[in-house]
Amino acid sequence: MFIPSARYPARPPGHYALIEYGPNASSDYYLIPRLRGLPLSRLDSREAPRDDILPEGTFVIIVRYLPRAWGEYLSRQAERLAGVAYFVDDDLPAGLASAGLPWRYRFKLYRLFHRRRALLARLCSELWVASPALREKYARAAPKLVEPLPLAEPSASGVTYFYHGSASHRSEWRWLREVVAPLQLGHAPLSFTAIGDRRVQRQFRDLPRVLVLHPMSWISYRDSLPAMRHDIGLAPLLPGAFNAARAATKHFDITRLGAAGIYSRCAPYSGYVRDGENGLLLDNDPAAWRAAILRLAAAPDLRASLLARAREELAARARVIAA
Repeated sequence: MFIPSARYPARPPGHYALIEYGPNASSDYYLIPRLRGLPLSRLDSREAPRDDILPEGTFVIIVRYLPRAWGEYLSRQAERLAGVAYFVDDDLPAGLASAGLPWRYRFKLYRLFHRRRALLARLCSELWVASPALREKYARAAPKLVEPLPLAEPSASGVTYFYHGSASHRSEWRWLREVVAPLQLGHAPLSFTAIGDRRVQRQFRDLPRVLVLHPMSWISYRDSLPAMRHDIGLAPLLPGAFNAARAATKHFDITRLGAAGIYSRCAPYSGYVRDGENGLLLDNDPAAWRAAILRLAAAPDLRASLLARAREELAARARVIAA
């Protein structure tokens, strides 16, 4: 590891800052519960630092990794800081030398930890570790043991909306980005679930509360997906020669999964859905879809009413066909 050698003025911190390589479990389990209620900044070290982000008297906690730009920035700000701790919840030196780990991960350790060890020793006044094994192994650095704490229970008011597209829905995926991004970057307690390939995962991975599932067999989709929460189902369909002859399968899927549906105002959905009765029919305007999602998210009784009517009508269709 390294031995912290920095000395900072003895003063109570007026502010705390986590330097994180993106949101991560280490911070959420070990650090955030202890800092709750204190003045705190969570700073993404994948982005360039700004000179005005650390108030005078800030105590800095570096979580696992230190990109060069942030190391240089903290060095320039050292006289203004109340202290710097380095937190680690894995044996990073051992990981760097382990041939059993993927080379990309080992290179990340080399680039963001090993190459910064001398700088970390000069910057840090404390070493924090997450396990007794790390405390024992690196006892020469006098590390402080930090125990994990449980996350807060998820809010019961959260609502999940979803789109289960396939590789033949490229234009719909691009269009949906305009719908989903403002909602997920806002403050509404919404989660978005999708089924898509790596291209879809890359398209949405920068957004919070987004889950992209790998494409799966029909049997897995049919039998496993109902175990997940589904509140609002999306079925956009953009104009095109191939889309002109689409089937209404998504209306059946959305209803079967127990969700209220929002559909493009076109065939095939206009043949099954009556706006405001057993679903919502909308023009392909992203702003209108965002407003409809927020409307349904805030109205569980309306969602239940749309779903109940959709179920009744699909059951009635089945009885007529069976007869």
